[in-house]
Amino acid sequence: MSASIEDLAVGFIEAFNARNADAIVVVCDPEIVWRPTLLVGAKRTYSGHEGMRRWVEDLAHAAVQHRSQITSVCALANDRFAIFADLATGAAHDTPAAMVARIGASGLIVEADGYLSDEELLRRLGVLD
Repeated sequence: MSASIEDLAVGFIEAFNARNADAIVVVCDPEIVWRPTLLVGAKRTYSGHEGMRRWVEDLAHAAVQHRSQITSVCALANDRFAIFADLATGAAHDTPAAMVARIGASGLIVEADGYLSDEELLRRLGVLD
């Protein structure tokens, strides 16, 4: 049984906000490749469920503790979807953020990239279909 893109999006963001590694892996394929934004530190790629658990650990120890509020979710071509959000960092203004993900044969997120930009910029750059 596969989840809807809304279920995957909400599950990922709620788990991110709670820093809950067990909940993150529920929406991620065991072979996930995750490339988050640079907000937590050096650019890294996290692979598999163990990689996602390391990412959540890195988040917990990051200097900037941030939370995300989904503003919209949209389906893209080729089993992909995008989450657009406001990222609250404690600064005076929220930062736009996005995640573009691909759903694997398992019906779960198998590949995803995080961006500190809005939908309009990602469309102009050709990131979105």
